This record gives sequence, structure tokens and C-alpha cells, in this order.
Amino acid sequence: MFAAMMCGELSVVGETFKRLYLPGLALGLLNGGFIARIVRNSLLDAFSAEFILYGKARGLRKISLWKHAFKNALVPLITVLGLNLGGLLSGAIIAETVFNIPGIGRYMYEAIMRLNFPVIIACTFLVAIVYVTTNLVVDILYAVVDPRIRY
Repeated sequence: MFAAMMCGELSVVGETFKRLYLPGLALGLLNGGFIARIVRNSLLDAFSAEFILYGKARGLRKISLWKHAFKNALVPLITVLGLNLGGLLSGAIIAETVFNIPGIGRYMYEAIMRLNFPVIIACTFLVAIVYVTTNLVVDILYAVVDPRIRY
């Protein structure tokens, strides 16, 4: 009986992932290319820095050089990821409506269509709180990733 329950739960989880595949692809595809370009440019800048050349001259292994370069390339990546969250939140409203997924985005869309102002204000406030909190986390991550940046 326990195994049957577990198989049923796995079926529900698998079905959920099948339903979220296309909306996730729709939301992430545009941002994925931009983020890949930012990571590439940041890593190229980091690998052209003098400390990488010095590390190569000292005979450091490639994995060590990659670790140091990626640490320096994280600051622009964190900035872009933090700013893209706002776009993902606004895109979720459209994606949930198009793909008929019950969520806060679709709830907000229905409130806009019915001119339900308290719900519109509450949802907008919630999205703003998430966005401001994300910006705070990004600022804290700057100090964690790069010790030269201290507040």
C-alpha cells in the first residue's frame, strides 16, 4: 500500500513538471540568452586580468584559475539575475493566463478584468515587496562575493 501511495505521488509530481515545462521555457528562454552573454563577457574580462596571468605563471591548475575567474565574474551576473526577477514576475501574469495555471498572476489578471481594486493593490504590493527584498539580497550578496565591496 505504501508503494502504491508513493507511485501515486510520483505521478502527481511528474504531471506537475509536465504542466510547468512550457511556461518555464516561455519565461526563461529570453532571459537565458542574455544571462549567457553576460557570463561569457564577464569571464572573458576576468580571464584577461593580471591575476590570472600571474596564476598561470605560477603553475596553478586550470580548475583553480576557473574558480578565481568565476568569483570575479559573479558580480555582474548577480546584478542581472536580480533585475530579471521583476521581468519574470510580470511575465508570470501573462504565462499563467495563457497556460491556464492557477496562481497569483492569473488571480491578478482576473482582478484587473473585474476591476477589483483591493486585490490589484494587494497583488501589486506583494510583487513590489518581493522585488525590493530581492534587491536587498542582491546587495548583501555583493558583499559576500566580493570583499572589496563593503557597506
